[in-house]
Amino acid sequence: MKTVIDKANTRGYFNHGWLKTYHTFSFADYYNPRRIHFGALRVLNDDTVAPGEGFGMHPHKNMEVVSIPLQGYLRHGDSVQNESTIAPGEIQVMSTGTGIYHSEYNASKTEDAKFLQIWIIPNVEGTKPEYHNYDIRPLLKRNELATFISPSGNTPSASATGRMVLYGHIGCRTKCDIPYAQTTHRCLYLHYRRRNKCSRRESFTS
Repeated sequence: MKTVIDKANTRGYFNHGWLKTYHTFSFADYYNPRRIHFGALRVLNDDTVAPGEGFGMHPHKNMEVVSIPLQGYLRHGDSVQNESTIAPGEIQVMSTGTGIYHSEYNASKTEDAKFLQIWIIPNVEGTKPEYHNYDIRPLLKRNELATFISPSGNTPSASATGRMVLYGHIGCRTKCDIPYAQTTHRCLYLHYRRRNKCSRRESFTS
């Protein structure tokens, strides 16, 4: 398998005051012709939202949108009357299909909210919009990657894209298995998010 390494400091970064964001792929005002997408993976943003701030109602269409809180509380609202607040250990999966408006805000008035937002191109367009929250804490084990989205239907969320999404906390100098061989696709994208010190938790997604 060919390996390409993109270091963190080569991502697009913008400080909007209320929002500090890193863009792995071309997004909004960040454009890199070498980084438009990776297979069906279109967006991977690492966002920090100030207390009480957030993204007002805006549209999405024909995209699978996954939000993974890393710190704080993320409040969701949408045009089909879903409202919820999720925290680390929970995920949000939205199939936007024929179209949906939604908002995401930091539910805390005192603490930053940090989260990953992932957009995946679906295999089929024009489906009915759906929104779900999942508690993935029972799946999380130290130094293992938990599969929480897959096409198999044996995970909390069944993938409309035919892709898998994994998440976990991996210690320094620790090896772990990545069960991507379960899928017919042989492309793997690994996003490594390290905290300040190596002795602290490190997150992987693919």
